[in-house]
Amino acid sequence: MSVVGGPGGWLEQEIERLYQQVHLAAIADPNKPYSYAEFEQSFSGLRYFAFERPQIIISQIAAARAGL
Repeated sequence: MSVVGGPGGWLEQEIERLYQQVHLAAIADPNKPYSYAEFEQSFSGLRYFAFERPQIIISQIAAARAGL
């Protein structure tokens, strides 16, 4: 298991845990300021961030070490 990012990492697990806590309320709320599709899209963005973050950090570290 990855510590923070990537599949199964802590960050992905936290995003899923929070999603499970709020998604039924997001469906049921008649006064929400955004559509349910926008809610889902936002969580998809968070999942993508968690998946991509490790590679971005690795690239930034490599660039810093190369003096760029």
